[in-house]
Amino acid sequence: MGNTDTKPLTSSPIPSKKPPGGMIHDLQEDILCSICWEILEDPVSIDCGHNFCRVCLSAHWNGLSPHGYRCPECRSPCSRERMKLDTRLRNLVEKIRQMPLLEMEREPEEPAATLQSAGQAVQLVGLDDEGNLCLDEEALSSCLEQGEVKDAPVCLVSIFGEQRCGKSFLQNFLLRRLQNLGAEEATWMGQEDEPLTGFEWRPGPNSTTKGVWLWSQPFWITSEQGKVAIFLIDTEGSLDLERSKEASTKLSAFSMLLSSYQILNVCNKMNDTDLEYLEMFVYAAEMVGIACGLKPFQQLDILVRDWFFPPVYGLQAGQEYLHAAIQRLESNPCRHPRALETLKSSSTRCYLMPFPGKKLLMGTEGTLADMDDDFRECLKEYVSGLASSAGTYLKRDQKGEALTGARLAAKIKCLSLLLKKRRFGLAPAVQMAITLTNLETKDTLQREFAEFIRQQSSFLTTG
Repeated sequence: MGNTDTKPLTSSPIPSKKPPGGMIHDLQEDILCSICWEILEDPVSIDCGHNFCRVCLSAHWNGLSPHGYRCPECRSPCSRERMKLDTRLRNLVEKIRQMPLLEMEREPEEPAATLQSAGQAVQLVGLDDEGNLCLDEEALSSCLEQGEVKDAPVCLVSIFGEQRCGKSFLQNFLLRRLQNLGAEEATWMGQEDEPLTGFEWRPGPNSTTKGVWLWSQPFWITSEQGKVAIFLIDTEGSLDLERSKEASTKLSAFSMLLSSYQILNVCNKMNDTDLEYLEMFVYAAEMVGIACGLKPFQQLDILVRDWFFPPVYGLQAGQEYLHAAIQRLESNPCRHPRALETLKSSSTRCYLMPFPGKKLLMGTEGTLADMDDDFRECLKEYVSGLASSAGTYLKRDQKGEALTGARLAAKIKCLSLLLKKRRFGLAPAVQMAITLTNLETKDTLQREFAEFIRQQSSFLTTG
């Protein structure tokens, strides 16, 4: 007998038909690598059936023991030997990549209203109690994945360096310049008694900025590439005593990889400590950048603050100082090889800026009236020059392709995950020197002992 308590059959809902543009968009989402969040390059298959870019998976598994390989997506145990190139998927990826999205059939999106229209500083990255990076994905999405920005090329101007050397102060004047792009050269700096606002800052010995901060509002500039969205980034001091060297290195590496125009802010002159830290930051950025497809530098300014000797300032004096610093480093190229290579790059320049004046350091509000005249003129010249050229420094991946806001956001998520997992184990310079000396001593003793054994064997043979 059948079940007498039957219910009338209900038909399954018919899925709504998507427009062609939406279908292609969904297909392109299905061929993204879950490590780099880009369209698959040389896709490989592993034991569990998931696919990844060959380079991404190799970098992800690099350094693991043969028994530690797991799928980055489902965590299933895998064998590296059975990682195979998926030619059929590669051909499919190429066909889907060539399909244009039908922009006219996309549904209009509602503008994001999560952040103030005038813009504000939002913390993009912080550190937890254990020193691990914490990415605010909601803030990231609000800034880079909404409105026109998500499909537009972006330029990101970032500043990092030693704590309490005026990084946020400088970034706020760049902010003021970008907010007044249409103003005449003599007026954009504001009124004589106008307080300095924007990114949080204050004079004095105590550090202010914690983590990495982003100005939420893009500034639009028209360039040869069309409309470009410019963002400003402020990073906490790299030599903050409250942070471990590991945490400081990660924050600075994040700043390097995130920016397309990088400013290294140093005080008085480039000393050995600055070069040591630059060496570590570049090393960390290179190691992580390979895995997520980003370069550490596109344009680097060495901005020397409070320059006293001799009292000659500006770009030309800075280039002469940079040339002299490179010559000194070349006399011992093994000491800071990455820093030397960075300084010698054609995309690196140096600018010397004078002391701002005692009044500005005595707890004022950062007004023009409190600045020394020479500092004021150098500040105007440097910031105006940077603002006028920033639109040409688009953020690009390692292949040289310009990144849109949405693509950069995906890279940042990948970058955050990689920096969480990676431990650099950076030792202080003194400890490194002791270790190298001990290794050299050990090698010398081993060679001397081997020579002693050889002589004894020769003596016994002839005797």
